[in-house]
Amino acid sequence: MHLPDAPTPPDRLGGRTASDDAAVRTVCANAYRDWQQLIATYLGAQGITEAVERAETALCTIEGALILARTHRDADIVRRAASRIASS
Repeated sequence: MHLPDAPTPPDRLGGRTASDDAAVRTVCANAYRDWQQLIATYLGAQGITEAVERAETALCTIEGALILARTHRDADIVRRAASRIASS
């Protein structure tokens, strides 16, 4: 899936979303919301039902895959996650 003009990658926000700083939390929440909306818009344009819910699931899958891939230093984790998202 190609998402043009994507906002800040969610994985770059990791660790900041739970910040005690309200301004930082707001920026992170907005970035995640923008990503989810971008994915949902793409899915909806493809005629996929429940686009918002599926976008949330895709974003959760991507975030988890990025964390695991970095931890295990294994990019195949992200590839497998992307494949699962694409086939669902």
